[in-house]
Amino acid sequence: MHTYKLKHLSHEIHVPGCHDCGVWIKRVVKSERFWAITALVVLVAILITLAIIAQRGGLEGPATTTLEEFYPFRP
Repeated sequence: MHTYKLKHLSHEIHVPGCHDCGVWIKRVVKSERFWAITALVVLVAILITLAIIAQRGGLEGPATTTLEEFYPFRP
């Protein structure tokens, strides 16, 4: 039975800028500015979602009825 050993296959693939890209990603993730911007984006997304839900009336409870609906005429 033939099997592929992925551990050995990854050593044969060569991407020239892969190391530089990895170093850049580590530097960005460790930056305080990155996490501040990420938190602001998440907060704005949550606020927009809540505004859309509130505009549609999705957070309302069950429909309440008034007494006027039960009387055949208004006094």
